[in-house]
Amino acid sequence: MKLPLFALAVAYAIFFGCLSATLGELPAWMATHFDITGKADGWMDRKGYLEFICGMAIGLPLFMVGVTLLTARLGRGLNIPNKEYWLAPERRADTVAIVLRFVIALGAMVVVLHACLHLLVVSSNRENAQPHLNGLGMTAMLVTFVAATLIWVVLLRRRFALPEG
Repeated sequence: MKLPLFALAVAYAIFFGCLSATLGELPAWMATHFDITGKADGWMDRKGYLEFICGMAIGLPLFMVGVTLLTARLGRGLNIPNKEYWLAPERRADTVAIVLRFVIALGAMVVVLHACLHLLVVSSNRENAQPHLNGLGMTAMLVTFVAATLIWVVLLRRRFALPEG
């Protein structure tokens, strides 16, 4: 459990570091939503934006962990490969702990995603007259997140393969 929690702590340090380093750059009224071409089409005040981005970066990983714990406690809902084997009474507690570690690691990835998103939003608002989201930056962020998520899925599937022999 230590490594995923450490990764989550590092992710939050990155997120709050990015946030505190850029607070002075946030305008009072800022573009927060962009169309497919990167043109701003949604706006928020600074306070609302900060509440939203922090709420997502803090709340989403907590929600993920909470749902995992709740489904594990209810005895169903953990959708893992070979769950009949892994959720047998003699392996259940260890399996839940492993799934929780995976979910915490995914939560760390989500926090870093929000840090990157915040930096893109800040950058787009530097062009005060016509905020424009950097399409290359957004694409790189999303491709990286999807690739990391695919690696996460592969590792999860491998971890819950049936033991040989």
